[in-house]
Amino acid sequence: MERGNRKFLNRGFGFGLTSGIQPSFSYLAVFQIVSAVIMDALFAFVRVSVAVILHEGGGRHKLLWCGGVTQAGSFAGALIAFLLVSFFGVFHSGDVCSSS
Repeated sequence: MERGNRKFLNRGFGFGLTSGIQPSFSYLAVFQIVSAVIMDALFAFVRVSVAVILHEGGGRHKLLWCGGVTQAGSFAGALIAFLLVSFFGVFHSGDVCSSS
């Protein structure tokens, strides 16, 4: 295995098995992870709060409709994303071998 491949493996996967390029610490990456966790927790809290309010106000019937509308929204979002990626070519994959 040549030295160039070892650098790529070390940088790409972060295993640190070789003495190649060491990954630098990025505050932006930490911010992205923390903000994603906070947003997921907030969405889960809102989802549970709406479900509790619907259950207390209308019983199982309104809760069932809430679940159905949630599934329909999820399906619509997945369908739109599929169409944008597969047919309209809005998103393109990057060069796998490029380091920038």
